[in-house]
Amino acid sequence: MEQFEVKFGTPTPIPFREYSKNYPDIDIDLAVFIAGRMVVSNYDPKLYEDKESVKVKIKGNALILLQNCLVQWPEGTSVMRSDKLKIIAESLDREFASMGITVKSEITGFQLTQDSEELYKTLRQQVVDKTHAYGWDHICLIDDEGRPKQEWMFLNKGMKPDCVPPLGFDPAKVNDIPGGLGIVREKEIRNMPTDHYCRLCGEKRPEGAKFCPGCGAKFDHPNK
Repeated sequence: MEQFEVKFGTPTPIPFREYSKNYPDIDIDLAVFIAGRMVVSNYDPKLYEDKESVKVKIKGNALILLQNCLVQWPEGTSVMRSDKLKIIAESLDREFASMGITVKSEITGFQLTQDSEELYKTLRQQVVDKTHAYGWDHICLIDDEGRPKQEWMFLNKGMKPDCVPPLGFDPAKVNDIPGGLGIVREKEIRNMPTDHYCRLCGEKRPEGAKFCPGCGAKFDHPNK
């Protein structure tokens, strides 16, 4: 059977809940326009007369299936912070397969409405501001092979963060981050001579110590 393509979209925005157990500070209702395309490779001739009847079935059901996908999103899992385009496409493939149509879906557009976009950005910024109040942030570095990476550090209030931390970061759980803080190199942030606590991890600095007992960072000057 010769393959053919069907494009689809949502004429009205689809409401959904943006919430994650990992980011409890964000729990809001948003709305989104979704667009995509499907490549039909096969269909049941007992159910559909021709390609046109298949196209009618797809376009007539795409909206409700997209709505169901967002409504039935795994409990406690963020839509915005997940691989949503892939998840939605795979959900459509399964649903149409149950209708006798074999398709390969691709989501080409996932656009929040203007009101939802502004609401989401505002709430994200509030969470970021709350996170900064703890003094924790992360910086963007380049590894030995020239690839970007992120590392967590403790910044004093006089230092400007280089990047925005991910939502839901809990400073109390910083040691749970893969790699820990021991990989931070001394050239990134300096421990000043008056420090009695490590500025990288907050560990109390023993008198005369040259290295932090918590994260292993080197102190620039001895303390007395």
